[in-house]
Amino acid sequence: MTQKVTLEPAGDRRETIANLFQLYVHDFSEFWETRRVELSEEGRFPPYPWLDSFWEDPDREALLIRANGALAGFLLINRFSHAGLSC
Repeated sequence: MTQKVTLEPAGDRRETIANLFQLYVHDFSEFWETRRVELSEEGRFPPYPWLDSFWEDPDREALLIRANGALAGFLLINRFSHAGLSC
């Protein structure tokens, strides 16, 4: 079955992206050579410190990903490259 994938502006869904970011950190933590973040006593990873900037900086954008209408993930777009490439 073909999935219909769509993107939509996150709008006022900042908390949704913060929640999804917890899953992102968990999923990618197994690939880190050294532990980069520790779980709090409440069982959560630290919040992403630059998340608010995606609602404040016009050069950044937060999007939600949907697959067949259901929430499937998020995108945080900015002008920085983790690979050291110019954007």
